Amino acid sequence: MKLYHIALNNLRRRKAKMFFVILGLVIGIATMVSTSALVEAMKVEMTRQMSEFGANMVIVPDAGELSFSYGGIVVPQMLVDLEQLTGEDVAAIKRLPAYSMVRVMSHRLLGTVLSGDNKVIIAGGDLQSEFRIKPWLRLQSEVRKKIQIEDMGDKGEMSYERLDLDREDFSVLELGDSDVIIGFSAALSLGVSAGDTLNIAGRDFQVFALLEQNGSQEDEQVLMNLPVARNFSIDWKR
Repeated sequence: MKLYHIALNNLRRRKAKMFFVILGLVIGIATMVSTSALVEAMKVEMTRQMSEFGANMVIVPDAGELSFSYGGIVVPQMLVDLEQLTGEDVAAIKRLPAYSMVRVMSHRLLGTVLSGDNKVIIAGGDLQSEFRIKPWLRLQSEVRKKIQIEDMGDKGEMSYERLDLDREDFSVLELGDSDVIIGFSAALSLGVSAGDTLNIAGRDFQVFALLEQNGSQEDEQVLMNLPVARNFSIDWKR
């Protein structure tokens, strides 16, 4: 009788023990494989989300900075020799050899105009590209997805909004020349809602939608198509 015969005979006599040993090995290996696959999938998804979270590069006009003090009081820095970015600069970026690595590019105009007695910030740009660069931008909707949580105590029910990691549907961002999207804070200041008419610098615009409050600079802005924004005769900041 050889050594492996002794091992086989031992397993035949202790079938229950053999079953649990094999079951434990199978469960252990399956757990390790599934955990490794889950961690890898989470890593890929987090990398994708982080890579899409905002612009990787922001290009602003070149300007010189001047700071000085007078009588012991430091005067904040002032911008001098402020240049402007033009359409030729956008075309030059597209001619770069590395432009094939750029996923999306959005250029915009920023300026202030009067809407009645209120001064508003106008932001003109390609809204679909803008929403691609800033995935946190959402349009307000009348229908909210709610989850009802039933507390085990006597506190009753509590509801909260479902976390939405999907981007805004770009198909709804087809604005006409007389349509605008208004940020949350700007809408409160102007007292307008979706569907209202807003007069900006003597021209009537229809409020296409309002942005959900997100704490970004878009809360204070009025978004419109870039060609429409160029028609305003103001000093734009590009």
